[in-house]
Amino acid sequence: VELAVHESDLPDSRVRAQLAYDHRQGTLEMDADLQALPGGSLLGLMRAEEAGKLTAAIRGPGAMDGWSGPLRVQADAWGTIESELDLAWLPDPRARAVGRLRVAHEALSAFPSDLGFDLSVARAADGRWAVVPAIDVGADVGTVRGELVLDPATFLVEGSADVEVSRLRALTEPLGYAVDGQGRLGLTLEASGGRQAIDAKLSASRLATERVSVGGVDALVRVPDARDPETLGFDILATIDDPGAEIRGQGNVELKTFLMDALVEASVRDLGAVTDLAGYRVDGTGTVAVTLRHGDGRQAIDARLEATGLESSHGTIGRLAADARVPDVRDLDRLQVELEAEQAGAKDLMLDRVTVEVARDGPEWDLTVDAGGEWREPVALRTAGTVTRS
Repeated sequence: VELAVHESDLPDSRVRAQLAYDHRQGTLEMDADLQALPGGSLLGLMRAEEAGKLTAAIRGPGAMDGWSGPLRVQADAWGTIESELDLAWLPDPRARAVGRLRVAHEALSAFPSDLGFDLSVARAADGRWAVVPAIDVGADVGTVRGELVLDPATFLVEGSADVEVSRLRALTEPLGYAVDGQGRLGLTLEASGGRQAIDAKLSASRLATERVSVGGVDALVRVPDARDPETLGFDILATIDDPGAEIRGQGNVELKTFLMDALVEASVRDLGAVTDLAGYRVDGTGTVAVTLRHGDGRQAIDARLEATGLESSHGTIGRLAADARVPDVRDLDRLQVELEAEQAGAKDLMLDRVTVEVARDGPEWDLTVDAGGEWREPVALRTAGTVTRS
């Protein structure tokens, strides 16, 4: 059987296919190609007007229960796919494609453009489809591996997939912010009771930019039901070599309201390296803890800051502690802040202690200051007052 279709206004834009079936041997030989030119109807039918010139060719022998052969697709504006296909439809359909993808799209020109792939799809006896993808990014940039099972009746997926990147710079530098290091993203998909649960675990090591060296980052995000996501859980651990910081966080977010129950803690051994980034250096060490709670549509926040050995060009503070309480961040008419400092000095002034308390309740602000120390001679100060906003 031979088929040839040409566009009347573009004769070189065509579809051609030649099939040869041997009944005695039960074999089928195929030789087909397509050439679609810009401005022609073929590209419009395929909704690929932006592809530029598009060519495709497939050929090879096979049996009636399966077929194998090479496939080549090239689009001037997008790239080229070269693959060996292995197809079977009896007794259970399956397909495998092994080849390379060379990307030519202008928007992706700065990224690695040569990818190898090995993709298998097969239908099991229970009617579900097994999908096994494998992708290798050129120049040892990274790999993608996975084993997934799709239920076509519910479109729920079970299985896992891993993305490993051995050279993050190759992917981040084209975005204008170069980051060295390695990374891994692991996805676990579970289906139960009509729910599609997803766990995503991100791990990165040896991270570094021009200004900051990060030891590693581990983050876990949980979505109990991706079809109707109501909550998102997270668990984060990040270590930063320079300035010697650690960040921990875990909690849950209601996606419809963005209200959270969470605890986030951070510690920094070298505050100077952090404050340098803001243009004003303050040496010392510090910790921060933030607790978020919600209920009755309110988002409450409690935060505590502690720092010791603070030194700057304007003075020193031996110890600094601050507490802030906000019953609802969406309504700041009520809040409370407490600040306490010890051994705070600048030039001739040395305060053994300083306590500042600020409280707001609607239009009223209460302020209390208590301090004691020396300014050429012993001094003590205590004041309190209320300011009412009209």
